[in-house]
Amino acid sequence: MPTFDLIVDNNFNLSELEQINVVVGRNGSGKSTLFRKIVQNLRANPAYNVSLVSPERGGLLVVESSLQQQLRQNPGWVLDGRRQNRSDNFRQVALSQLYHVRNRWMDMALRTPEIRNSTATFESEFLDDLNKLVPNVVVDLENDDFKFKLLDGTPTEPQKLSSGESEILSLASEVLVFLQGCDAERRNIIFMDEPDPHLHPDMQARFIEFIVNRISRLEAETRQKTAFVFATHSTPFVAFAVQQAASTLGVKHFNSDEIRFKPSSEIASRVAPYVAHPLSCVFNLDRPLIVESADDERVWQQAGRSAQDRLRIFPCIAMTVDRQNELEVFFSEFLPAIYETPIAISVRDGDGQSGRLDDVGCVKRFRLNCYAIENLLLTDESLSAMGTDWDSFRSFAANWLEEHQNHLYRTEVEQLISDGNRMRHQKIKSLANLIPGICNCTKPWHAVAGQAIAHCLPESDSEHSMSSYLSSDLINIIKQ
Repeated sequence: MPTFDLIVDNNFNLSELEQINVVVGRNGSGKSTLFRKIVQNLRANPAYNVSLVSPERGGLLVVESSLQQQLRQNPGWVLDGRRQNRSDNFRQVALSQLYHVRNRWMDMALRTPEIRNSTATFESEFLDDLNKLVPNVVVDLENDDFKFKLLDGTPTEPQKLSSGESEILSLASEVLVFLQGCDAERRNIIFMDEPDPHLHPDMQARFIEFIVNRISRLEAETRQKTAFVFATHSTPFVAFAVQQAASTLGVKHFNSDEIRFKPSSEIASRVAPYVAHPLSCVFNLDRPLIVESADDERVWQQAGRSAQDRLRIFPCIAMTVDRQNELEVFFSEFLPAIYETPIAISVRDGDGQSGRLDDVGCVKRFRLNCYAIENLLLTDESLSAMGTDWDSFRSFAANWLEEHQNHLYRTEVEQLISDGNRMRHQKIKSLANLIPGICNCTKPWHAVAGQAIAHCLPESDSEHSMSSYLSSDLINIIKQ
């Protein structure tokens, strides 16, 4: 789906929207107000088919004849009632609209020979998907009425459904109503304000999968003109949503009615593990730690495990320097929209360069004071973790050379022990797995380096201390 911009009277500007779009922002930044203003301005525009789901939703999944009559007489009545944040009869309306979906599909089936002559039913085309959302309850169509049953077929009353079950069935009904009204002649947009309350993270994931599945059933031209825009404070919801193929993420800032959405597919796999951990900055106080390679990630993960909660880090792998730049920008924009006092950390390889990097917003940027993460193996702390020191290592290595005259990396080992600076600013990746073996240490190299980080002290003034290779500032910030 090509991106599109939504500009309303030059006042409200949502740019580069895709099929699935997520808005994050602090309480009071104006997400709900912006949604209502956009819908109010577009509802009478024939070029748009818009819908709005209010953030505070109440009621029971029961049918009220007065509501059905209102829906029949005034199709715009639902949007009129959602000009406020609170919708007290949201669930009654949702169920009433599900009847509308059923009736409209039945009419279409009667007019369409392909459907009439097929095995398709309302249950197979709609209710089956709806019932995948709730593991313990079944919505059944019985004598033209929707009934709720337990898995063993026992009837149950709407008021006995959990808040999460009622919520997700109501939201899903809204989605079905909206999608049934979509067409290729208009831009179809539904704004869903905080769809996540009452929903367990598993249900949040199911809801997103439900939406993506239902969108895929639309005709291609209609699908290209249809978009969902969510506002949420739920980090699991963000994580699930941004992993969809056609998804974007935008930040609503205070005193601004412009949101520029950014494609999320390229960064989703990097940040989703952190973003999906909603209490990371509450109980564990974890901070995202952006690193370049899989080796960096393994070392820092080991450091976190070995520190036993003394390190407040959650490694997010970038894989390339360019991607690391993108993640730094992403976290600098995303974290302030979610957390009160956000901090992220980014650690890059030295690669022969030196000097402090400028921070990017709340992202504190560091460069290793060595070539790469493997060089940490030769710090005093890492050598100590392997039961040795630099002088003893050189002796072990000399003996190893005597015994391995034809080894592939013999020249590199000779170069290492003859270098008074321990090849600190040179590439030693080929030796990483070899060094512990030379020391008669059975631990993997990344475990050695990670454990050494976990137990290092920022005050050490040794030339080859971990503090010197990482910097005392970095050690202090990860151990706060």
